[in-house]
Amino acid sequence: MSTSNPYTYLHMSAKFFRAVLVVAFLVNVGGSGIYFALPNLLPPELLHQKAEILHSEHATAPMGYFVSGCLFILAWPVSLIGLYFFKRYARLLYVAALILGTELEASMGPEIEPRIIALTIGLGNFIGGFILALIFWSPIAERFSRDGKMNRKDQTL
Repeated sequence: MSTSNPYTYLHMSAKFFRAVLVVAFLVNVGGSGIYFALPNLLPPELLHQKAEILHSEHATAPMGYFVSGCLFILAWPVSLIGLYFFKRYARLLYVAALILGTELEASMGPEIEPRIIALTIGLGNFIGGFILALIFWSPIAERFSRDGKMNRKDQTL
């Protein structure tokens, strides 16, 4: 029976891990930018239907949704910055941000959106799961247990 770590194939350098964090940030911010900058990517009939949904009585969001959104907007970038510098608190904050983001996506209900936005959301979720696996189950996780301190010879964890 082997006691080796099954995730040893996730060996990578700290630079690569930081690059993944930067890509995650750019994908999510870029997706949000596309969502707000190019709202007319949908065909006219879907734009009309989306406007009807947004102006219906069912479109009012409860206060909990607003609070969750504000907490997510604060927790997500702070956790990414903490992960970038290998701070211990950032792992749990990142998990909390993922839970808040998932709760927000689930509570939004059906949404009409262009394919490019759906693609960036899916890509952002994929990268988020990849980061989650890296910070808990890969050799990069050791960086967080030592609060980011590492010897020169350990640079390629």
